[in-house]
Amino acid sequence: MSTQQRLSRKERAERAPRQLEGESVPLYRRIEDDLRNRISTGEWKVGAMIDGRMRLSEEYNVHIHTVERAIKALVDDGTLETQGTRGTFVARGAHSEQDRPLTANNHVAGAVLERDDRSHWGEKLTRRRTIGIISTDDPVSRDSEAILRSVEKSLSNAGGSVIYINRTTPGQGVIPVDVTVARLIEQGCEALVVMTYNDRWPRVDEFEAMVGDAAIPLIYVSPIGVNRPIWNVYYDSVDAGFQAAAHLIAKGCTTLMYLAYEHYQWADERLAGIQDALRKARIGDDQLIVRFEDRYDENDLLHVESAKNAALETFAARVPQGIVATNDQMAAGVCQAAAQLGLVPGADFLLVGFDDSVVARSYGISSMRPPLDEMGQCASRLTVRALEGDPTCQRVCLSSHLIARTSTNGSFLGE
Repeated sequence: MSTQQRLSRKERAERAPRQLEGESVPLYRRIEDDLRNRISTGEWKVGAMIDGRMRLSEEYNVHIHTVERAIKALVDDGTLETQGTRGTFVARGAHSEQDRPLTANNHVAGAVLERDDRSHWGEKLTRRRTIGIISTDDPVSRDSEAILRSVEKSLSNAGGSVIYINRTTPGQGVIPVDVTVARLIEQGCEALVVMTYNDRWPRVDEFEAMVGDAAIPLIYVSPIGVNRPIWNVYYDSVDAGFQAAAHLIAKGCTTLMYLAYEHYQWADERLAGIQDALRKARIGDDQLIVRFEDRYDENDLLHVESAKNAALETFAARVPQGIVATNDQMAAGVCQAAAQLGLVPGADFLLVGFDDSVVARSYGISSMRPPLDEMGQCASRLTVRALEGDPTCQRVCLSSHLIARTSTNGSFLGE
């Protein structure tokens, strides 16, 4: 156990924060670089569990969310690996000081970063392999189509041959998931990329049962993480909610509203991120209005109408300074409610949606853009590693990106 681990909470609080270089570099990147240095110099050896998030946040004197962003980048590029609830460990392929290619000064948050270690786990297959792709949301959504195209392109560039079965066939209905998996295995697929982008899909163990004796690698692309050792690419919904709320708070919003249509896990995680941002800004929970409509429907127009009615009810009592809607359709409903009352998004209140769809552009809604291309690229690289015999299942978590438009042009600073 290190000296830092033996210190009490009081002793750590009394010590000066760990010093970081590079004032012009974002704080979480400086922490990431410092963690890399601590690994490369042997403070944490290969296989060792690093300090917990809370302990590191106290050591660096930063918010735990900042530490989490730094650690996520190290997990993404294979320096660290998470092992369920056990903790975070230094991976076997962690870089030494001599071969470390990534620093806090030359990478972009949320990007797909790989170790430059092609003698071991490269980006190319050593021989042509056949990979099956299955999407569990049919008909395939716009976002799933974007991920699918990225996976196909990346796997083809890596030397793979792709088979995709569209489960929705005109005049034949929807092919069951287990039948689709069986057909892909019969066609000689040596790995299976499962795109569970929307929130209704069979559990991981059900897919493993479908594979059965074939024992081929499964690579999951999902909106939330799978809490078990498995190849998994997902994006951080807590971070997305945090970014959306932090954007509004930075513009002076002290009263917020979160509008969602059902208690999906990713919707609840976005709410947790919003609440985290409020706590960091020392804004009380009583300043957040939460509306879950609990009337799910695939029809986007019903999302718009539901959000419009909810916004009208809320605005009748109080117009929050900032609103986070769980998708762009619901954000559009808020815009329609505002127009009916003579309110202007970006002036009378600020608004952020999710998905960065055509609707967001047409209404001028600031929106959180999911990392769809990056998810496909990452899924391809994990597939290559799995097929080439990498024994370490990796879970890669990516960040969304806020695209600012006129709905957040205003500011409540100084009011």
